[in-house]
Amino acid sequence: MARPRVALLVDLATSFGRRLLEGVHSHPARQQWDLLAESWGDVGAADLLDAGSPAGIILDSQSPELLQTLNRVDRPIVDLTGAVVHPRATSVTTDYRQVGQVAAQHMKERGFANLAFLGLRRSQPSEQIGQAFAAAARSWARRVDRFKTPRDWSGQQNHQRRALAEWVQSLPRPCGVLAADDVAAHRLLQICWRLELEVPQQLAVLGVGDYEIVSKVCDPSLSSVVIPAREIGVQAAACLARLMAGQTVAPVKLPAPAVAARRSTDLLAFEDDLLRRAVDWMNGHLAETIRVPQLADHLCVSRRLLEQHFQDVLGYGPAEQLRRIRLHQAERLLRETDLGLASVARMTGLGTAERLCVLFRQYLQLTPGEYRRMLPAVR
Repeated sequence: MARPRVALLVDLATSFGRRLLEGVHSHPARQQWDLLAESWGDVGAADLLDAGSPAGIILDSQSPELLQTLNRVDRPIVDLTGAVVHPRATSVTTDYRQVGQVAAQHMKERGFANLAFLGLRRSQPSEQIGQAFAAAARSWARRVDRFKTPRDWSGQQNHQRRALAEWVQSLPRPCGVLAADDVAAHRLLQICWRLELEVPQQLAVLGVGDYEIVSKVCDPSLSSVVIPAREIGVQAAACLARLMAGQTVAPVKLPAPAVAARRSTDLLAFEDDLLRRAVDWMNGHLAETIRVPQLADHLCVSRRLLEQHFQDVLGYGPAEQLRRIRLHQAERLLRETDLGLASVARMTGLGTAERLCVLFRQYLQLTPGEYRRMLPAVR
């Protein structure tokens, strides 16, 4: 009996696509399928209508032609964009609203009062990210500017660069800018280079996706909200297997609770000098035992005054800020090294592996092990 064929309509030239393929391939159901990859020329939109069309489809595309074709396809579909409306489809997506919220918190913890969002036209995930980003920052940001650019610049690069440059020049300084994905963030960094703007001193840039192939070529290195591409692939394979077995499958929404922080947002932009000096001192003494009275004495202010400055700007006290900084440093070590949990906890001042696990669950709704599985393997 011939094995069922599954169409993988995903761009495997991207690090997201490759990680997603890893996830699909790791699921036991995949071993029973023949995979047809769009990127390998195995299958296109027209092939989906043939008599021998694939038995199932995993889709990461918002191509109007392809979406129109799917309306005529009577096959199980797992949609990775959240844009497909089809009687035999379900979706596996990231929680894009959480992406916007996490990005806003990242900018808040670095002191940016002026924010902006670079969105993508005709992109539902971009729209959700932008709305959540603005909503999360509404209570504390001075302003949130918005601009949209096409995903595909083919044949109109000069026009799109000019339009994006005009918008960037209109932004206040310093400004924290979230781009809807890492490709848009890379374009933004290129515009900053052309305009001789300093990143992150004048414009801090944050992407979405943590695409390895993009973050490695960006200068400065790109901070990005982590999208769990491999887990999306695992869940997509699981959902498709159930759909192909005739089951009804509810949509799956995966968390994106963390930022891979790099040089493009490595700035303390607080207008409050006391707050900026306090956070800078915390960053330099993470492995030490830090008490709020000790910090106040170092800054030559009363504890009450120090607490009030933190509450006025951030909405929480210095002890909470210290926990967040330590957790972010632990994230970085888990992301960039293969150190054990005990070593990570000790180096970040969190004490024990147990305490590290408690904080990860509290702030990220993940264990450290689950967080590491979201990421590419350490090389």
